Amino acid sequence: MATRIEADLLIPGSGEPIRNGCVVFDGSTITYAGPIEGSPRAGGSDVTVSVPVVMPGLWDCHTHFIGIRNFSMEEQVYTSYSVSLIRAVQDAEKALRAGFTSVRELGGHGVYLSRAVNEGSKRNGREGVERRA
Repeated sequence: MATRIEADLLIPGSGEPIRNGCVVFDGSTITYAGPIEGSPRAGGSDVTVSVPVVMPGLWDCHTHFIGIRNFSMEEQVYTSYSVSLIRAVQDAEKALRAGFTSVRELGGHGVYLSRAVNEGSKRNGREGVERRA
């Protein structure tokens, strides 16, 4: 089963942006990024999502999933571990929705989030974050 993201605008990372673009990935591998017209045909079990803009493969090389809404030492000290961990899930989801497909988490709850993702934890009946090979 492949996933297709069809977009009004595809920003490929090299070259000019593409109107009516498409990104196709199978598991953790991007198999196509280009114009919809040149994309592989969708199979019966494929999932297709339509969005205004897509930019595949964006990396955040320095982030902290610590679940703090307004970064301050006081909030960090007075926020319970459980609450900050639950908020960190939202941090990861925000990063994913912002177009980041990979992050380098440098201290926070990332190691626990990674474990949950790799175990296949689900959200709303769907996998919340793609597993990385």
